[in-house]
Amino acid sequence: MPKGEGLPKLGTFVMMEMIICAVCLVIAVVIMQFHYRAMRQLNEPPYWLTVMLLLAKERASSDKEIMLESPKLKRVYLPWKAGANADSLGLGDMLMELKQSVSVIRSILDRKESENELIDEWTAIFDRIDLILFILFQVGNAAVFISHLCM
Repeated sequence: MPKGEGLPKLGTFVMMEMIICAVCLVIAVVIMQFHYRAMRQLNEPPYWLTVMLLLAKERASSDKEIMLESPKLKRVYLPWKAGANADSLGLGDMLMELKQSVSVIRSILDRKESENELIDEWTAIFDRIDLILFILFQVGNAAVFISHLCM
């Protein structure tokens, strides 16, 4: 920097840009930390946050709570019935085990589906926060540039 009274325009501009970059970096780290925690805990996002970010939709909280606590078990219908021949061969027990296995698999798939829905909701929330902050910092950057251009 050239020597003189005070800090030249270029110096203040570069310092302001460095401050904006540092603030962006800190906020990015904080957002990434919150995103990581939200994905690990898989809690439902607060309704006020979804409303504030214009992501709110009809909330069926009771359905989601039931799905997370005890996944829905669907009936399994087999195309045949265990008759007298099936019982003599021991197929009745095997069919019951098959029904139970399919029910367990269905419950696991339902739980995974609800987890994926929560992950999608949190991802949409953090994507929207990133976009809002990006726009905010671009406006701030433009304001610093224009203010130093007009000096």
